[in-house]
Amino acid sequence: MKCNPKISQDINNFMQDANLSKLYLFGGAVLDPLWNPQAKINDYDVCVKDEEDFYSGIIALKDKGYSVADVVKTHNIYAVIKNAEGMQFDFSCMDPEDNGILSIEKIYAEFPTNQIIDKYDSLGACQRQEIRIAANPKKEGAYNVLRRFLAVAQKYHFPINKGSHNQETIDRIKAEFKAQTVAVKQDKVRCLDRLVKILAKEQNKKQLLTDFAEQELLKDAFPNFHNLFCEEKFRNAQELQIISDPGKLLDFIIHYHKNGDFRKDELVNSALILLYREKARANPSILKTIHNSLQEKTSANRIEKEILAPLLQYAQKKGR
Repeated sequence: MKCNPKISQDINNFMQDANLSKLYLFGGAVLDPLWNPQAKINDYDVCVKDEEDFYSGIIALKDKGYSVADVVKTHNIYAVIKNAEGMQFDFSCMDPEDNGILSIEKIYAEFPTNQIIDKYDSLGACQRQEIRIAANPKKEGAYNVLRRFLAVAQKYHFPINKGSHNQETIDRIKAEFKAQTVAVKQDKVRCLDRLVKILAKEQNKKQLLTDFAEQELLKDAFPNFHNLFCEEKFRNAQELQIISDPGKLLDFIIHYHKNGDFRKDELVNSALILLYREKARANPSILKTIHNSLQEKTSANRIEKEILAPLLQYAQKKGR
């Protein structure tokens, strides 16, 4: 199997501009056109194995006029890069064999040969609407597993309702959250960011939120969001169904309860972590919503907890 000519040309051009002798492409750009020849590719996930190649490649791409964001280190090293036409390349340093947590994500292609490697039957998983964990969840972290699961389920519209053939994977994810004692902060940030974007994009929000609530998939990951999603009135809200902008969706979620309701404060506090999203990947609309929420006059509960109580403690200490 090989990637289609357009994708092959784009990757070879990138590789040449970066002065690389070998490059790996993975993710939807490899799988989606095999499943659907008309699939729209919005970005390319590419990597090299050697760190020296990664940094020399970035220098070469800058010299060629590519826009290169700051290098970020999480589980690997990567940078978001865009060419003159605006095509985005998520460029990382890692072994392509290590990419992905789910079997459906494991497919990749090697360039310049344009040879697709599908050891985990990613194409078959897509055809079977199957979501299976193919990596060690302890190593990956529960939030990363959940983020990948949510992304795949929404993108391909795979069933995640109670009793579906993906129930075993859902139960395993929930078990990982029960067992997890410490989470990497950035993993949690990326997971919540993905959740908001998925909900904004989803056409049938009511069904997806119902699945989340009945499966208790977010109960340990994001309890305040889980509690709201369990409210049938919220899931049925007509305004919710037509929102497609992530920032507006987050604003609707935060302001669903009246201003004096402590649940609003809890949601604001939960959403605050999105301020730590990597700059190149942060959604401006989401950041604006969070900043605006923080500037509002919020509930008596927040004023007492975050302003009056600290002032009282300070006054008591000064009075000693």
